[in-house]
Amino acid sequence: MILQTQGLCKRFGGVHVARNVDFGIEAGEIHCLIGPNGAGKSSLFRLILGAHRPDSGSILFKDEDVTHLPSFARIRKGMSVKFQVPGIFKDLSVRQNLVISFQHHLHGHDLEATIQRVLAFRRKKPARPGKCCAP
Repeated sequence: MILQTQGLCKRFGGVHVARNVDFGIEAGEIHCLIGPNGAGKSSLFRLILGAHRPDSGSILFKDEDVTHLPSFARIRKGMSVKFQVPGIFKDLSVRQNLVISFQHHLHGHDLEATIQRVLAFRRKKPARPGKCCAP
């Protein structure tokens, strides 16, 4: 399994946002999680990505327990998410958006090196000045 949860539970006060969630996804599979507003879909993803800590249960990524790892460590292991609505600042450059994305996890040389790797991967050449979404 590439991703698996076992008995995942989370409460906020008296509200259960995840109760004994068990599921697994094999590499290459595509799944859809649907439900009404407030059903706990986003909360489940926040648990999986490490933004929330589960009250109990476990999260396995590539057969490794990542339940207690911080978000940045999960990302370094290859976890990622694609949001329906892009979270970019349209008035900033691509580079500035990357700095905002990485600044909480990387600093100094590590931050700059990571940004340069992403930019090189993205375009195979240095970033051009200008806005992220300029015509």
